[in-house]
Amino acid sequence: MARRRRPGSRTSVTDGRAEIIIPLESIVDADEKTLSFKAVTKWFRRVDTYPASVGVADPSVALVLDRFAWDLHLGDVGHATDTHDGDTFFEAAVATGAVAIYVTSELDPRRSKPDEVADAARAGNLGGALVAAFTVDALES
Repeated sequence: MARRRRPGSRTSVTDGRAEIIIPLESIVDADEKTLSFKAVTKWFRRVDTYPASVGVADPSVALVLDRFAWDLHLGDVGHATDTHDGDTFFEAAVATGAVAIYVTSELDPRRSKPDEVADAARAGNLGGALVAAFTVDALES
């Protein structure tokens, strides 16, 4: 019997801008329950195209990163954590002070092509925002 893999986030740097695409299943509340896409759109506005120019996130959204991983907080309601692409990603986030973050439902960003992300946007399954990035020496669990 094959195991179904849990969708994973994807990080990249495009034109000097750091970007994260996060599957909805990765954003959880304090009880480790997945938030709904409707709930997440409180912080991430729906976007119709990908890549898109996204607006600045609500100040209650914060991204903390070190040279290996990132930790996203949606106020005191939800969070997500994963690894990123390393020094190139870290330096791009530091240079601009922000990261473009997209959240998608119905898609595994790690295994999807950009065209599939664009299709998700057209279908109304992609939200995005520009999130302030704060750096630390090391994230602690």
